[in-house]
Amino acid sequence: MEAKETNLLPDTSPNSAPQPFIPLLAPSPMAAPFFHNSTPKLSVDNLLRTTAVDCWASFAPFLANVICCPQFEATLVILIGQASKDSSLLALDSVHANYCLSDIQQILGSQGVPSDLHDICSIRSSNLSEGSCPINDTIGFESVVDSSKLLAACSKVDAVNECCRQICQSAINEAAKNLVLKDGGLMTNMEINDTTVEYSSTVNSCKNIVLRWLSSRLDSSSAKQVLRGLSNCNVNGVSDGGPNVMLHNAPLGEGNLKVSVDVVLQEEAELPIPLKSGPTVMIDAVGTVVGWPKELVIFPTTKTDD
Repeated sequence: MEAKETNLLPDTSPNSAPQPFIPLLAPSPMAAPFFHNSTPKLSVDNLLRTTAVDCWASFAPFLANVICCPQFEATLVILIGQASKDSSLLALDSVHANYCLSDIQQILGSQGVPSDLHDICSIRSSNLSEGSCPINDTIGFESVVDSSKLLAACSKVDAVNECCRQICQSAINEAAKNLVLKDGGLMTNMEINDTTVEYSSTVNSCKNIVLRWLSSRLDSSSAKQVLRGLSNCNVNGVSDGGPNVMLHNAPLGEGNLKVSVDVVLQEEAELPIPLKSGPTVMIDAVGTVVGWPKELVIFPTTKTDD
């Protein structure tokens, strides 16, 4: 009887041992899924989640200048700074700035943030550009600024001492002014004066460039702590007291601080340092600067990840 040919059996060679016939199987559905274990370059989700919490629709208008807007501004700075690691650009052109701000607003809106957050915080797409600063890339920045000195001053911001000693703030101001002076054509044709509108505007634009560069050299968590620490100094308006420090034509006094009052929790509470003429209770002091005992000022603390 002749053997019938079949296509179901594998071909075997008489010179080698036959191989087992095992069909190619797909991975078991119960097998462990594949995960990408590399560390992402930017924790965008964490940044946006924090911003969404700080800018929740019910509270954003009331805590805008204190909590929400500083976090929103820090998020934008960090996003551009971290992106510069690939692009080397510390600013966005008008087209990309519009798309970027719109996309971020839509993402935050889906997480309960008011749709007019950019209006609440006075953020425009132009805030994501270089403005009038003559430098907008990392190569140009590092050719002008002493980057090691800047990092040494701002890699960590002490929440208590920075507001009084202004170590990082001074380094940022110095770096920004160096960037302004880079534009030789502009500076040689006008007298540099800190009170001129044009010069002040250019310095502010360059400060944004400095902050983005700092954010590119720090991880996103550290950058957020630095930026929020700096914004707290601006929000709180803290200034150390001393024998020569005056407040409303009266000595501030040793151990006291100047603080600006933005939000009041106990409206009828008396001011700890009464003014000779002016408000005596907290609700009447909103929008003004008052004296406050240093030991009663609680500065925000930064938590470090284990």
